[in-house]
Formats: sequence, C-alpha cells, structure tokens
Amino acid sequence: MAAVPDLGSGAERRGGSSPSIRTFKNRHYIINSTVLNITLTQPTALTGIINISVQENDYLPKISAKLKELSRKAVIPGFRPGKVPVGVVKKMYGKSLLTEEIDLLLRDSLGDYIKEKNLPIVGEPIPNYNKTDTIDWETQKDFDFEFEIGLVNDFAFDFPSAPFSEHVILVTDEMIEEKTLRLKLAHASIDAGEISNADTVLVGNIEPEGGGEKKNSVGLLGMLGEEEVKPFLDLKAGQSIAIDVDQLPENKAFRASLLSVPEKDVKEAKGKFTFTVESLLERKLPEFNEQFFSKALGDPEIKTEEDFRAKIKEILIAESKKEADYWLAQHIEDYCVNHTDIPIPEDFLRKWFKLQNKNLTEEALEERFPFFIRSAKWTLITSKIAKENNLVIDTNEVVERTRQQIIRRAGVSPETVFESISKEELSSYAINYLMGKDQRGERFAQIYQAMLGEKAINLIKEKITLDKKEVTLEEYTKMVKAEYTPLRLGEESLLD
Repeated sequence: MAAVPDLGSGAERRGGSSPSIRTFKNRHYIINSTVLNITLTQPTALTGIINISVQENDYLPKISAKLKELSRKAVIPGFRPGKVPVGVVKKMYGKSLLTEEIDLLLRDSLGDYIKEKNLPIVGEPIPNYNKTDTIDWETQKDFDFEFEIGLVNDFAFDFPSAPFSEHVILVTDEMIEEKTLRLKLAHASIDAGEISNADTVLVGNIEPEGGGEKKNSVGLLGMLGEEEVKPFLDLKAGQSIAIDVDQLPENKAFRASLLSVPEKDVKEAKGKFTFTVESLLERKLPEFNEQFFSKALGDPEIKTEEDFRAKIKEILIAESKKEADYWLAQHIEDYCVNHTDIPIPEDFLRKWFKLQNKNLTEEALEERFPFFIRSAKWTLITSKIAKENNLVIDTNEVVERTRQQIIRRAGVSPETVFESISKEELSSYAINYLMGKDQRGERFAQIYQAMLGEKAINLIKEKITLDKKEVTLEEYTKMVKAEYTPLRLGEESLLD
C-alpha cells in the first residue's frame, strides 16, 4: 500500500482543530516549491474529490540527491566507506525513499492547495486506498492519487436570546467538615493494626471459591458506609471471610481494590471468593493544630482553626463555581448546537470517524457518532465566533496552560515546583508533551481548541441573560446525574 500522507500532522497544521474534528480553513502550511497537477471536482455541495498527479520529474531530483548522500555515508560490507555505488544504494533504499518523498509531496501540496483555494474542509482528506493499493512501486514512474474531502459552507450564527440558569452551590458546614476530614485522612500516618475497624486498610489475598488464581487484595474500609462496613469489622491477621460479589458494596473503587481488577471491569466481576487477611494498617489522624493547618493547605499564614475553616470555605466556593461554570458551558454549547443550522457531510464524517477509531466495534461507533457530530458542530461554531470577534489563542498561552496542568498533576505547589526543576526545563517538558512522541502536535491541537472554546463561551456569557439560582450540593448533584453523558464529556480532563 502507498505511503499516503498523515494529513494534518504537525502543530502548524492544527490551528483550530480538536480531538474530534479538524477544519483546514485559514491554516499555515510550508510552501513546497514543487507544483503538482491538482484538480478538484465536487459530486455534492458538501463533498469533493481532489486528484493529484505526480510525475517523475516532481520527485526524482530530491531522490537522486538523497541517494548520492547515502552512498557517501552508507557502511556496506564489501565496499569502502564513502565508495558505495549509487546503484547499490538505490537497490537497497530506492523504494523507501520513493514512498517517503511522495508522501512529503502529497502532504505539503495538498495542504497548500487547500489553503490557496480557501476550502472550508471538515475532518481530514481520506485517501482512495483502492487506487494506492494497485501502485507498482518497483516500476511505475508517474502516479495518480485521489482524496475525498468533506466541506462545510458558511452558516449563520446568532448569539442565544434565551436566559440561562447560573447555579451557585451553597457551601455548608457539613461540606467544610467533609473537606477537613479528607485533608486529615490525606495527612494521616499509617501504623500496624491488630483488629479491623471502620478506617482499617485490610491487606491480604483473594481466591475464587473452589480454587483458581490467588491475587493480592486490599480492602479500603474507609470508603464504606456504616452498614456496608459491618461484615469487615473485628477481623485479625490470618482470618478468612467468604465474599459474594453480588453482595459487595456498590463502591466501584472498593470493589476494584478488593477483587484486584481494573475499575472499568468491576461490572463484569461475578462469583464467590475467599478473602484472607494477611495484615492490617491503621490510619492515625494528625492533631488538629497550627502545624496541620499549614501543611494541609500549604499556607504558613493559616494559624488558627477559624482561619483554617475560612480558607476551606474559600476553596470550596472556588471548586463549586468551577463545577457550576462547566455545566453552564455545556448548556450553552447544547443550545448553540441545537439552534444553529449547519449542513455537514455526515456520510463522509462517518467514514472518517471509523478510520480514526478502527479499534471500536460497530456498536460502539454508532453509539459515539452522534456525540462526535455534536463536537464537530460546536468546533465549527467556536471557529466562527473566534473569527468574527477576533478571539485569538497564543502559543505561549497553550504552553502556560500545559505547565500548570503538569504542576497540578504532579501534586506540587506552584510556589515550590521550581525548587526541583527550572522554568526552562518545565517549559521544554510541556512543549514535548504537547507535540507528542510523533511530533504531530495532537495534544497541542486539543488544548488549543478547548481554550478557544473557553473564550467563545465567555463571550457568549457576556451577551446573554444569566439568572443566578442558589442550590444545595445535593440538588446540584441530582441535576448533574440526570444530565450526565460520559461520551459527551470525554474531553473534560483536557482543562482540569
């Protein structure tokens, strides 16, 4: 099969793309000096066929130069260094050099053509593999390639006129106590225990009833409620208890740890087991004093219980606002997508979506495709809002956002992070992360588009009516659960 281009590769090819949809309009391309014969036909208003003809004189000069360079550098038994005949090198490397050069020609020329013609492409061009599969790379000199493209014509977008509810989650004393307890548990010391209680960590092994593979197992009793934990109380090292998966508490993390299976596979776990306790670990909570306040919150100025609780409330308000803002953004996105008429080439996008997700079953593809289309439409709306309102994301903004993500995920405070790594090293790490091992810049594209989406949402919020509505955490959680769609919210972690 021909080495067809991996279109859209490189960060410079992805300004304005997202994990689920890419538009080529207004991108920047490296201009290739070779001018190929390229034609476009449009079977429908939303699809096109780009034909590219590559002649021998389009690629031969560069391949000849590369062969000469290889002949000078190649180390081949039977030939002196630097004296390997070009014909020998061509026989060994000619085909791979040919496919590589054709790949580069197609990639750059197709990108240049799309930019020159200002084609509003959605998705990425799909090569006609039936044609490339018939190419004879050993003898053929001239080549014809065909790419199918999806097009999106200009559309009208109106800012929402309907009001939206802006939820304000009330922070209660109960929430402050719960947050305090979590901080205490996070800073607790671990000691050996003798008999299990509601906070014990049981360490042991689990074995299927009747024999089978014995696995290491951990029972995190602190995850369980007052009634759920009762079967695991008063256990000592060496004791065994019978486990019926159907009778276990619903807590996924507890089940996964006890049954020694990935959390995603917990639903599939069935049967009866024997759990044997090998050791017990007890968490000793820290004293509630100035040392704990400072350590738990990373702020040496927190010296009293009053200051500590005030800071906890401040943190919870910020967390609640971030959560509420996220769901408000989802509602705004839904409204914009549902009230904006965007004719898109669904058949083309379905084909492209399948090519991008070859590991998914047909059922999973059909389940995810509607959310992919929603994401596609929102990306197009975001790009239109950005263009018409001069919204811009600078590369440095993307790098800085990534730096902050890395710091948070490493669990290091921004104040102390540079004690172990320089700013330059962290920036270099962030750039490498954004570009990826293959240097395609997929993560850069994702975060860029997500940040552009943020700016679009903020602009929309300035133009709409927001009705503040105070709700308890319980009320808010119930609302979120009723609306929660994991497939739609799969990109949430990009900006956490």
